[in-house]
Parts: sequence; structure tokens; C-alpha cells
Amino acid sequence: AQATIAIQGHLIREQMEDSRNKEREFMDVVSQMSSELELASLMPKILHHITTLLDAERSTLWINDIKTNELFTMAAERNYDREIRMPNHLGIAGQVFTTGEVMNIPHAYADLRFNPKIDKQTGFFTRSILCAPVTNKNGKIIGVSQVLNKRGGSFTDDDLKRLTAFTSQISISIENASLFDDIQSLMYYNENMLNSMTNGVVTINEEGIVEKCNPACLRLMKLESEEEIINKK
Repeated sequence: AQATIAIQGHLIREQMEDSRNKEREFMDVVSQMSSELELASLMPKILHHITTLLDAERSTLWINDIKTNELFTMAAERNYDREIRMPNHLGIAGQVFTTGEVMNIPHAYADLRFNPKIDKQTGFFTRSILCAPVTNKNGKIIGVSQVLNKRGGSFTDDDLKRLTAFTSQISISIENASLFDDIQSLMYYNENMLNSMTNGVVTINEEGIVEKCNPACLRLMKLESEEEIINKK
């Protein structure tokens, strides 16, 4: 009887220590995510940590494209990294995005809502699915996190709690990265437009310092490079 008490006490201490270690690891991951602004770099990190955290075979993070009403994933682990898109109401991910409800499906192909086309595209065989919405600080659903094929069995309620906690912490990082991506796309567009113009364009800040000069302007002013005019009055 005394040995039983001692063993139980030791097991409880081990479980508490394990929980503390997982909590520290969880916070370290979240802090790493918050400093990343590029979606292309952020996505693989999120997928890797979700997969490891829940001991699964693969994870997918679907982001909603408000311009096309599509869910898209920019990266998947292992052998497949081509962008995939689908209407934001299709499949398990579309169901979760539309309803905002989490879903734990132990047998994917037995569920009529499951969309097998993605498996055909990727060559991956989905057995079990854990899926949760990703919401921003205003409560708006901006995407869906999907974890596939729990190793050694089905996903548990604890797995669902971990996934929900993780996505709630990183949702701001995802939204910031999406906004940054949009801004970068706009910058590239403006840059290409300026470079293709035949009219010379000079951008000057409030202090009268030249910040930008397009190629046509350089030709008109007979300048060899931007360095001759940038950051000058």
C-alpha cells in the first residue's frame, strides 16, 4: 500500500513536469510565430509545430481568400508544396469555415462531407481529421487548421483543446502575415508599373529628399544609376 502511494505520487509529478515542459514549448513556438511576417515562411513553421504537437502525419492551414471566396493552402509538409485552392464551402475544411464548429472525424472516407479530390491531387491518404476554425481578434473566421492521421489511433478531446489554443494564439500572426503579403503584392505592382512607364516619375518626401526615381526619369535626366539622385535634396 505504501509503495502504491509512492508510485502514484511519482507518476503525478512526472505528468506535471511533462505538462510544464509542453507549456514552455508551446509559448516558445507562439513567440517565434509572432515575429514572422511572410506567409511563405510562416506557413511551414505553423504546419510543422501543429503536426509535432498533436503527433499526426500531416497538417494543413487553409486561409480564406476574400476576393475569390476560396480556401487556399500555400504549403504542405513533406512531398507536396504546390498551392491548392477550393471553394470555401466544400469538404470538411469548408464545413468548419462556414459553421465555425470544430470537427473530429475518425474515419474520413465514411463521412459524406469529406472531399477526396485533395487526396487525389496530393497522393496522400487521409484516415482521420481534426479541424478547427482560425478566428481573428474580432471573432471573424479567417481560415481553418486541419490535422490529419493521428498516429496510433484517433484524435482526442485533449488534441482538440491543444489545436484550439494554438490557433487562437497564432491567428494574429496569420492575419498580419496575410496583410503584409497583400501590401507586398501592391508594392510589387506599383514598382512594375513605375518601371514600365515612359514618363519620368520622381518621389520626394516631406523634407524635400528624393526617395524614388523610375528608369524613364533616369534616362530623361541622363543619370547612370539611382544612387546619383536618391536621398538628395
